[in-house]
Amino acid sequence: MKSSIRSATIGAAVSAVALTGLAVAPAAHATTVKCDVDKIGTSFHPVCGRRTDGGDPGGVSGSVEVYLKSVPDMRAFAIFDANGEKFDAINYLHRPMRFVLQWKDGSGRIHTAVDRVLDDGERQSWNLSLPEGVRVCIATGDSILGHAGMTTLRA
Repeated sequence: MKSSIRSATIGAAVSAVALTGLAVAPAAHATTVKCDVDKIGTSFHPVCGRRTDGGDPGGVSGSVEVYLKSVPDMRAFAIFDANGEKFDAINYLHRPMRFVLQWKDGSGRIHTAVDRVLDDGERQSWNLSLPEGVRVCIATGDSILGHAGMTTLRA
């Protein structure tokens, strides 16, 4: 029961923000940006990044990192690389963390490509095949600490 609640919470948050129509940043280099979704507890800090020079014309890569403020080595990462459409999830946060990648098609429908919980010390990569130019949303979190995400990425 807890797992489905966590999935619904993160998925709903990413989907809701994805539907707002946020614009893609025009920067041509890696940039640290404010996370589009930031519902993280006060003991943790989210850091998000976005880059448009990944070798994929029109693609926008990005990352979401959540770390414990008192122990910065305790962290979880979600990374989307538009060039090659690869999604990496890495968890060193000493707790199970959910990692989500969703994309929005031309009719506005949200598709979930990845929705996986990783335990501490686990990492996983997915090679995806997404339609060119679709909006991509990534997020990580859990039901206790909250979640952070980016909704302004593109395949």
